Amino acid sequence: MNAIDLEVTYRCRPQIAGGLNTNGGLTPLSRPSSTTPEPLDTRRGFFKSAGFFETPAYRRSDLAPRGRLMGPAIVQEQPSTIVRYPGQNRMVDGYLNIEIDVGQA
Repeated sequence: MNAIDLEVTYRCRPQIAGGLNTNGGLTPLSRPSSTTPEPLDTRRGFFKSAGFFETPAYRRSDLAPRGRLMGPAIVQEQPSTIVRYPGQNRMVDGYLNIEIDVGQA
């Protein structure tokens, strides 16, 4: 088998959820929501400290800015999955970052 040299050039265009403000910082998205999206499905999850739960699974792209979910919950997207333990509070901030309050879980 012969080795070959390969040079790859690519371009990427980053997307910023809220856009830039006049100070060069990020502007949060302005579509707040207090509604919880419909889960994709429900899975039986085991949590060592709490046992088995029927656990709703959500697509991350369906979560709205400033929306909240109470655990247990599964949040999935292409490269990763976030598991929420029972009683943990989760919020999506205005920049679509997921914040998890682990509390006493």
